[in-house]
Amino acid sequence: MKNISNSKNILTSFVLVFILILMLTSAAFSQEKSAAELAVLGAESMKQKEYEKALEYLRPAAEAGDPDAQFYLGRLYYYGLAVPADPEEAIKWFRLSADQGNPKGITGLGFCYDEGKGVEQDHEEAVRLYRLAAGQGEPLAQNNLGYCYETGHGVDQNSEEALKWYLLAAEQGDIRGQMNAGRCYLYGSGAEQNIGEALKWYRQAAEQGDADAQVYTAYCLQVLGGEQNNEEAVKWYRLAAEQGNVFGQNNLADCYENGYGVEQNYEEAEKWYRLAAEQELYASQYSLGVFYKNGTGVEQDWEEAVKWFRLSAEQGFSLAQFELGLCYKNGTGVEKNTDEAMKWIRLAADQGLEEALSVLENGD
Repeated sequence: MKNISNSKNILTSFVLVFILILMLTSAAFSQEKSAAELAVLGAESMKQKEYEKALEYLRPAAEAGDPDAQFYLGRLYYYGLAVPADPEEAIKWFRLSADQGNPKGITGLGFCYDEGKGVEQDHEEAVRLYRLAAGQGEPLAQNNLGYCYETGHGVDQNSEEALKWYLLAAEQGDIRGQMNAGRCYLYGSGAEQNIGEALKWYRQAAEQGDADAQVYTAYCLQVLGGEQNNEEAVKWYRLAAEQGNVFGQNNLADCYENGYGVEQNYEEAEKWYRLAAEQELYASQYSLGVFYKNGTGVEQDWEEAVKWFRLSAEQGFSLAQFELGLCYKNGTGVEKNTDEAMKWIRLAADQGLEEALSVLENGD
């Protein structure tokens, strides 16, 4: 009986140990899975710019060793999102991620070397790290490596090689890569100028909601010309304008003012010029000044015209400087002041504005 009892005890002990091992293995697996899930939730929160929530997800996942979470936590520290900016802390998390071979972490580490934050600036090391991550298919690294080739940072300048890497990122749906590829084709950098190809890449970024890409998509359509393209351009300008993009607002106003792709409507033009002008876009401030000067879409108001001309002129816009000078010269909307008039007209002339040069030459 004693031997049987001992056997039962041994068997019971074995079963308990086996169950404990299963529990520990299951707990470890559950913890690993949980860290990965938290990393995904953290990344999504960052996309939504919910940085406090992202921090709650990412810190425990990063501390548990998830390399993606370590990368994203590093970004929070690098940019000072939901935590005080701390480049050294950012480097720590990027390096932990990179040490696991994570291409995002390698890219983050490369960016720190590129910018010289948290570590001594070293463009060559940045390029080495970007290339390592880019070779693993990381689109952020491919885009950054393309930029290094385009600008000659840490590597010999090579526009063709830059476009190659931009395209690899763009083909993965990376907005930055799409924007840069579009720009290369638009201006003929690394390839012959090709407005259609530029439009292709800008449109793909625009369809992801990027306001700048929406503006460039519209611009390419206008360059290609035709009423149908002008109508589509208005659509993209409007989408950008509704996101608060000043160039979208200004260009949409221009379409309404001149009837490009939409029925001419001065009141609507004034509305969009004003929104951009209030964001201090000098071209829109000038246009709004012209509207008040001529009574276009608004009641004529010389004082209001002077106000907007001055705001634009102070930013160095030659047309506004000339108009402000004329207002002082003629005493319209402001007390007549010849010295002040000549000051602004000379500033416009110094930038080569023909009308200003003519006034100075003829003494009109």
